Amino acid sequence: MLADLEGPLEDFFGRTAQIRAVVQLVDAASKSGSMLTEQGQQAIEEWGLSGKSAIAANSMAWVFLASSFEEFYREMISQSAAQIFSIFPKMSDEFRTIARASYWEVCLQKLRFTQKITTKSKPVRIDGDLLAKAKIVVDSAAKMVISHDSDGVDEKLVAFHTNNFKPHVVDEIGRRVGVSSMIRSVSGTRQIKDMFPGKINDVEIQLRSALTEFYDTRNEIVHSLSSAAGQGLSNVETRLGMFEAVGRAIKSVLKAHLDSLDAQAAA
Repeated sequence: MLADLEGPLEDFFGRTAQIRAVVQLVDAASKSGSMLTEQGQQAIEEWGLSGKSAIAANSMAWVFLASSFEEFYREMISQSAAQIFSIFPKMSDEFRTIARASYWEVCLQKLRFTQKITTKSKPVRIDGDLLAKAKIVVDSAAKMVISHDSDGVDEKLVAFHTNNFKPHVVDEIGRRVGVSSMIRSVSGTRQIKDMFPGKINDVEIQLRSALTEFYDTRNEIVHSLSSAAGQGLSNVETRLGMFEAVGRAIKSVLKAHLDSLDAQAAA
C-alpha cells in the first residue's frame, strides 16, 4: 500500500489555520479601535474579551499547536510504516533486522503502561480490558520480532511515544521507519533553509534550538498560564509558520525515503 502523506498534512494545516484565525481575532478584539464587523463586535462584547483574553488565547494556541504537530507526525510515521510493512519481505536482511529491533523496543515501551493487569477495586481480579490491550501488543511483537511476519503489525504503534516531541524524540521516532535523523534531513530541505539561512549544520542547529525552545515554553505554559504573558501574537504566528514549514519538509523527506525503499524492494 502507498502511504497517504498528503491527508495528514492537510489536516495539520487546517488546525494551524484555525489557531491563526482565533489568536488574530482575540488580539484584534483586545485592542481599542480595532476594525471589526458588527457581528464580530457583538461577539466580543458578549464574551467580554480583553488583553487578558489575548494572553489566554496565546497560551491555548501554543499548547494546541504542540499537540497538533505531534498528532500530525504520528500519523505521517504510521502511514510510512504501513507502506514499509507492505514491502517488508522484499527488504534487505539488515533493514528487516533493524525494523524488528525497533518494533520490539516500542512494544516494550507500550507494555510499561500495562504492567499491572489487576483491578484497583476489591475484590482484586484480572482486568479483562487491560489484558486484551496487552495481548494485542504481545501478539504483534511475537509475530513481527519472532516470526519475521509483518502482516497484522500495528503501524500506529510505531509512532508511539510518551514524551513531548522535542528534536531527539522526533529523531527517535523517525529512525523506526529508517530515517536516521529526521531533524537533519528536514534541515536540508528548501522549506527550512528559507526559514533559517546558513550552511546545513547551522540550519540544523537553529531548527533544533527553535523546537526545543518552543517545547520548553509549552511545558512552562502547562504548569503556569502566566508563562505565556510574553508570547504575543507575532510569536505565535512565527511558530505557526515554523511548524507549517517543518510539516512540508517532513512530507518531502518521507516521500523521498519511501520512494527509495520501494525502488530497493523492486530491484
